[in-house]
Amino acid sequence: SPKAPPPEAAAQKIVPKPQLGAFGIETQYVKAAVKPGDDFFAYVNGGWLDTAEIPADRSSYGAFQMLDELSEQRVKSIVEDLSKTAPTAGSVEQKIGDVYAAYMDDAAIEAKGLAPAEGDLQKIAAVKNYDELAALFGSPGFMSPIDMYVDLDAKNTERYLLTATQGGLGLPDCDYYLKANYADVRKAYQAYIAKMMVLGGASEKQAAADAKTVLALETKIAKAHWPVEKRRERYLTYNLKTIPALKTYAKGMNWDAYFQAMGAKNIKDINVAELSAVRDISALVKTAPLAQWKAYQRFHYLSGHAQYLPKAFDDAQFDFYGKVLEGKKEQRARWKRGVDVVEGSLGEAVGQVYVHRFFSAEAKDKMQDLVANVKTAMRARLQGLEWM
Repeated sequence: SPKAPPPEAAAQKIVPKPQLGAFGIETQYVKAAVKPGDDFFAYVNGGWLDTAEIPADRSSYGAFQMLDELSEQRVKSIVEDLSKTAPTAGSVEQKIGDVYAAYMDDAAIEAKGLAPAEGDLQKIAAVKNYDELAALFGSPGFMSPIDMYVDLDAKNTERYLLTATQGGLGLPDCDYYLKANYADVRKAYQAYIAKMMVLGGASEKQAAADAKTVLALETKIAKAHWPVEKRRERYLTYNLKTIPALKTYAKGMNWDAYFQAMGAKNIKDINVAELSAVRDISALVKTAPLAQWKAYQRFHYLSGHAQYLPKAFDDAQFDFYGKVLEGKKEQRARWKRGVDVVEGSLGEAVGQVYVHRFFSAEAKDKMQDLVANVKTAMRARLQGLEWM
């Protein structure tokens, strides 16, 4: 069970009501004009689909998005309440309030301009060789054409396993680079790259050249990528290799520098998800000139941190990723994105306060009963299978 809440959190305990109503079909949305045998989904949901409107800051909408909005409002109330109570120094409450306040301080962000990013941008500019480039790939906050994540070993669930996987693209997947029907998206993406470079201090001419370079480099990466359908073959994406074997198989990347920068120590083996992609991208690391990788890194750093930079960066990012790729009409309110930032960086801390304020003892008992009933049903099912 969660730790005891601080007095300011416990004092504001709220017992919410169920948000989605009773279980079952809401018959007021049945569309009688549709025969259920022709299209049962349209029959049951047609009335809702005909009248519901997707909010301008979203590309889809439904029950889960509604619950997400409810959670946003609740976390906002937590953050705003904490900002009025002067929480204990060093407490999770203070950290939550500080992160949110910093994100919402538009005036300070505008006044500082690129100054907070200059240290990292200088790291990119200072890269002198491919070993330093590999270290940059492994460093938090910088783009890498090969990504890493930790998950349970799919064939030995007694341990966690580091997995190397294809990455490095600014567009959703390799099809956006290679198929003719995405030509307009590529054109818009190249324009977006150039705009980011200009905002970052480059001349129009240099920005145009950099945009062309970055798109060409990502296209080479995309050609090595496995398509989505191939990545769904679970047996193709489990390829255990020792670290010496990885170095022999995927040459080009300085894996020691990568892992050291990443903070990964004493790794004996690793899963290489998309075998040929990781191999070919690793080879590309040393065949592409350093200047190209620096342009690539600078663009992705500015794009990846746009919401923390002055408004011009944030707007440019939304114009491409929000409008062009997702079809959104307007940017989400700053406070909503601030809630996302707080939850993303201090999720466990927010969860402590959230649970004590909104998760009643009654709701906890119901959830525990549900879990117990599911476990009982699963045991019974498994016992029945043993006799088959």
